[in-house]
Amino acid sequence: MAVHYFNSSLDITDFDVETEDHARFITAAEANGELNVGAFRGLAFGLLLQTVLTIFGCLCWQIWKMLR
Repeated sequence: MAVHYFNSSLDITDFDVETEDHARFITAAEANGELNVGAFRGLAFGLLLQTVLTIFGCLCWQIWKMLR
């Protein structure tokens, strides 16, 4: 996403600062070879489920048309 700046009289601190705990978590995860792919795994499961249900639905539709 694009970043847009504007002049403001408010003093807003930067909330995107990495804390020591956050850096330690990333380092520990990288040391163990872990990668946080939970969202992609859920997306892949959803796409697989949708594909299987679509194939099953089309198969049922073809059987229905054949028997009718």
